[in-house]
Amino acid sequence: MGNERLLTERGKFLEAAVMTLLHQVDKPILLSIIAGGESQFIAHARSYWTGHGFTGEDYKKAFAMLKKRAIEVVPHIADTV
Repeated sequence: MGNERLLTERGKFLEAAVMTLLHQVDKPILLSIIAGGESQFIAHARSYWTGHGFTGEDYKKAFAMLKKRAIEVVPHIADTV
């Protein structure tokens, strides 16, 4: 039960981190993050999102959340990402 709770809490913390990032960036920056691709985002996130215990899988989930938001904001990019 402890590990499940930890994973759930980390998942919520990851969502909060992504939401915080989304509040800090405007549409052009969000689109540039997506255009840079997952690998570039993960490399950058590993440098700046430190000390939180995020794993490589967490960074991939974060990028997927950002990508989903970018598609909501600019639907026509769905064909390019």
